[in-house]
Amino acid sequence: MRRIIAVLMLHLSFAGLFSQINRFGTPVTRSYAMQVTQSSEFNYCITKDKSGIIYIGNNDNVVLRYDGTSWTRIPVRENTTTAIYAIGADENGIVYVGGLDEFGYIEPDSTGLAHYVSLNERLAGAKDLTGNTVADLREKTPEASDFAIGNIYSLIIKDSRVYYLSERTLIIYDRAADSLSFVNLRPLGFRQCMRIFLINNRIIITDNNYGLFEYTDGHISRLPGGEFFGYKMNFTILPYKDDRVIVATFSSGIYLYNYVTGVIDSSFIERKMFNKLKELNVYCGARLHSGEIVLGTVADGLFVFDENGKYTGNWNSKNTDMQDNTIYALYSDPSANTELWIVTDGFISKAYVNFPFYQFSAKSGLEGGINNFCEFEGSVYISTDNGIYVSGITEDGSRTFKQFSDITDQAFPLTVASIGKEKFLLAGTLFHTYKISGNGKISLLEGNNIITRNKVDQLAFDARSIMQSSLNPQRFYFGLKSLGLKILDYENGKWRQIADIQGINGQVPFLKELSNGDILALTNYPDGLYRIPYNDTIPIQYGPDKGLPEVSFNSLTEIDNTIVLCTTRGIFRLDVQEDKWVPYDQLTGGYTENIYVERIFSDTLGNKWISTSEDRFYDLLFYMRNDTLVKLKGGAFNLISDVKLQNIGTVEGRTWLAKSKSLNIIDNNKLDKTIPGAATLLTQIVIRSRVTDSVIMKGTFYSVDDLGRRYPAANYRTKKQPEFRYAFNSISFYWTTPFMIEEEQLQYSYMLEGYEKEWSDWQKIGYKDFTNLPFGHYSFRVKAKALTDQESREAVYNFTILKPWYLTSLMILLYAIAAILLVIGIIVAYTKRLKNENIRLEGIVAERTAVVVKQKEELESSIHYASRIQMALLPSEKILSENLKNYFILFKPRDIVSGDFYWMTKKGERLYIVASDCTGHGVPGAFMSLLGMSFLDEIIDKEISPRADFILNQLRLHVIESLKQVGDDNEAKDGMDMAILVIDFEKQRIEFSGAYNPCFRIKKISADEAKNYKTDKSELPDGSMSDGKYLLETIYASKMPIGISSKMHEDFVFYDWKLEKGISYYLFSDGYIDQFGGQHGRKFLKRNFKRLLLEIQDYPMSKQKELLEQALIDWMGSSPQIDDILVMGIRTD
Repeated sequence: MRRIIAVLMLHLSFAGLFSQINRFGTPVTRSYAMQVTQSSEFNYCITKDKSGIIYIGNNDNVVLRYDGTSWTRIPVRENTTTAIYAIGADENGIVYVGGLDEFGYIEPDSTGLAHYVSLNERLAGAKDLTGNTVADLREKTPEASDFAIGNIYSLIIKDSRVYYLSERTLIIYDRAADSLSFVNLRPLGFRQCMRIFLINNRIIITDNNYGLFEYTDGHISRLPGGEFFGYKMNFTILPYKDDRVIVATFSSGIYLYNYVTGVIDSSFIERKMFNKLKELNVYCGARLHSGEIVLGTVADGLFVFDENGKYTGNWNSKNTDMQDNTIYALYSDPSANTELWIVTDGFISKAYVNFPFYQFSAKSGLEGGINNFCEFEGSVYISTDNGIYVSGITEDGSRTFKQFSDITDQAFPLTVASIGKEKFLLAGTLFHTYKISGNGKISLLEGNNIITRNKVDQLAFDARSIMQSSLNPQRFYFGLKSLGLKILDYENGKWRQIADIQGINGQVPFLKELSNGDILALTNYPDGLYRIPYNDTIPIQYGPDKGLPEVSFNSLTEIDNTIVLCTTRGIFRLDVQEDKWVPYDQLTGGYTENIYVERIFSDTLGNKWISTSEDRFYDLLFYMRNDTLVKLKGGAFNLISDVKLQNIGTVEGRTWLAKSKSLNIIDNNKLDKTIPGAATLLTQIVIRSRVTDSVIMKGTFYSVDDLGRRYPAANYRTKKQPEFRYAFNSISFYWTTPFMIEEEQLQYSYMLEGYEKEWSDWQKIGYKDFTNLPFGHYSFRVKAKALTDQESREAVYNFTILKPWYLTSLMILLYAIAAILLVIGIIVAYTKRLKNENIRLEGIVAERTAVVVKQKEELESSIHYASRIQMALLPSEKILSENLKNYFILFKPRDIVSGDFYWMTKKGERLYIVASDCTGHGVPGAFMSLLGMSFLDEIIDKEISPRADFILNQLRLHVIESLKQVGDDNEAKDGMDMAILVIDFEKQRIEFSGAYNPCFRIKKISADEAKNYKTDKSELPDGSMSDGKYLLETIYASKMPIGISSKMHEDFVFYDWKLEKGISYYLFSDGYIDQFGGQHGRKFLKRNFKRLLLEIQDYPMSKQKELLEQALIDWMGSSPQIDDILVMGIRTD
């Protein structure tokens, strides 16, 4: 009974006056204390420039500047005391400031450091527009008043003009013309102008006494129905739709106002909230990208309304990280999905309203790590390490959580069960299992509440999972911590023991029922997966034989009527018919293959949520868009705690994720909203030498207009690239990125092109030093990566380090001149020395030259004598002329003596003709030729009529013996190539044998014979060639020399054929064929030699010699003769 009363009191205490707010939590909020911001307690206004840098007006004579890395103070005016109430930034990045008797703007100084420029002193030359301004004000008579700046509480920027408004003056600064003008409002009848707004490009002024007005050049006219807002302190006007705005008064309520028709709607928000805000005093407001309206109060933080005016949230120090509830200013860019900045007493806060999730955390009443949650009877129940919590409504309508009854043990599963009309909640804790009825009654599943014959079955048990059977709703399965599975039936308010399933090791956190009633149980510590057949108590464990690899099991669930298992190596599904587990990573397009998957969940829209453990814990969303599977990974989801997911499910139509000590509630409408990126900015560049440092830039880059005014720039913007002397070849870069989402987690990567080839690894650093850089051109690039995985736009700085003085062009020229002079000096000195030396040497040379000349003359005389001997030993051509009438011998030694020789003799009726090419030429070749001729005479003299091949075989033996050749690798391979033709006049036969050197035989052919040959003088495979009239045949020699070789055991080839008339025979060495010449300096080649022989066949042999000799001269041109040349030709007439 005591527990029932406690629960009823809990629900009654949550009965509020308002509709439920903070239904899905509050945005993640961060706060900066004044010890961090370096400010005083009171901050009044806030803006953001085009780069994303935050500026805040303070009462300590400063503007605070926050660039994402550091907070800095920008003094407004020296030796004065003022407070800054108004601030704004234009599209060029110039920040305009207004305050207590002060106005001006912030721009970079010459080094780039932000500094304040006061416009006060220029008012003396400002144009007074008061006399030319018409005011539509009927209530009061204008009063004379001297001009004064007053307290500037508000400013706007329209086009190039800035409008500063104090309670008594409107000052207009035209940035383009750099001119000032003003309207003194007191003489026009205005007494307390407090705010100025730019709505749909229209300038609206609020006067606390007389209402709302519009300012156009030279005219201040009351807006239709504007007098209604007189004496209402209209501090906030926000754009709504079309011609309507939201007017939030300080203490007179919230209105929807049409400034064209004058229609005023006081029912935009519900009346109770309308009255409450009158008491809380609305001081400021903002529109969010989502369309929501946020109003800041001086007493209770922020109040949030949807586009239709429905009250949805109250964010304050009780339920967020905000540290104070007095709100002075708000900033959010409704055109972009930005965070909401909040200015309070002593603190600057920001709310991540641009995240696709809100949170419930410790400030909402939850304590301890969250394990599970569910929706039951209109409330949300949470199981935590500190017990069970239930949601309720506070007096102001906020959803919050309080501990349920006295269940304070660590709690785990929560399962909503329904049997007939009865609905209840089952909860498992560290020591007990509870049944919670819809009216809050609590009962334990133990003792007499369990019907059994065995008293042991009535003992308390600690459930780690609870499942109601879908086939038999009265049956419940309880997965235990260590004792397997308990099965109970629920009948008429009592529990009946059915069975205890033993043989399951470890705790059982997951249970699933198959369509045939079988139960699947997943265990941890140790990991295991079991199947318990229906109405059986013996579990069957799944293993590799059922398709499961050796992995750890994380969770078991049902997705689209399929049993799904999440493991450390991906996702598997149960093939029920085969009773096997098969990979199911196609559910994620293959992404989860071999990845650690913690959980999988399908929300009400059919989207698949996957929790993985990779380089961190990720919560991913997979959904279909136009038949394409889309994956959302990282991004704003990375802002959810980097810890293991405890549970995921749907409550009240939204996806809830339990992680650590917070609940994260996903807003699907914001999932596709992009969070704006930012550009990395260089904040300081310092060059260093061994002696001193020099600051190149500190603060920001800037551009300069024609009037000398500076405008912030993200990167260096001059046509000429900066150049630094080589002495300053060490440089340091400092940077920041005004990406204001968990900016302390930003990582950076940089690269100095011209010095490095790759980007650096991502690091949490804000500067980089480069020392002792070589001269050259460089480009420093740096970019940031946020926790949302977004990469910033790069900051780029190009510069040049000049050559050292000793490598400049002038110095190189001087070096060259000095080198030339040095060389000249050395040359002069050596010339003089050489002249003296030459005089001495000339005498020596003259003496030795005489000796050398004499020796040369003697040597040449010897060689000429040897030539005469060689020529004398050559046989006389008379031998040929007596036996053959038609012949020629073309013999051209390269040197005085020759290594080629011809030889002939007649013995009996046999005529022997030889053409030989000895190793080498000149004197060495000549010696070999003498040897050859001597041996030929000896061989033929000894034999009666030796055959051609016999002569070569014997000559080879004589050469080897005389040169003492044995075949060693190191000995000289001297010898000769030779062709021998023997004409036997008695037998009318011709014999041929050759050592390397072949014989060409040319005969005239008939027209019929010509058909069998190509007549284009192309060489045939057998070495023959025809021009259609004559046929040249090649009689090949043996491929071995007259001398030692590897073919010593072989005889030389032998041919003989009938002696026929009109046949031409040619013997030759390789000198003619190998001679270089022609247009391209190439060898004459054998095929050209054959063609030439065919071309001269119609001439007698004597004429052929002349033609061959002339062709050789023409071919050689200026090229020298490279070898001895020998060609012999005979014709048998």
